[in-house]
Amino acid sequence: MNTTKQVLLNQFMQSLMRIRRIAEQSFIVSTKDRSTTLLQNQALLYVKDTPSSTVGELAEKLGLSSSSVAQLIERLINLSLIKKTVDRNDRRITHLALTKKGENQTEIAHSMLAEKVGNVFSQMPEEDLREVVRIFTHFLGKLDK
Repeated sequence: MNTTKQVLLNQFMQSLMRIRRIAEQSFIVSTKDRSTTLLQNQALLYVKDTPSSTVGELAEKLGLSSSSVAQLIERLINLSLIKKTVDRNDRRITHLALTKKGENQTEIAHSMLAEKVGNVFSQMPEEDLREVVRIFTHFLGKLDK
């Protein structure tokens, strides 16, 4: 790879990391009790997107041990953001679901991020916005292969 392309690739990677940090900060949402962490919000989003998910599935998705996820789930239960139900056919399996408060929490986090992103993109010329969409669509298509 030539030097110019390497420099551009490094700049792109740094930009992606900055975007990730900004997005992560948007998912740290304050509740009456306290702020939820990024990891807690990642768990909430996974449970929202994967109804009846199990503790093991969540552990795998987050790359954590089952015992770490069990502690995480207990904190979320204590915040009234998540609930557990035992599987009807196999009592060893526990399913996770968001409470109404948990659903509201994920909606707030999404709204905060959408507002930040929307504010930035609304200030861009339409031509630039089309180019960003084209590039990211192409980039994500390559990642999916």
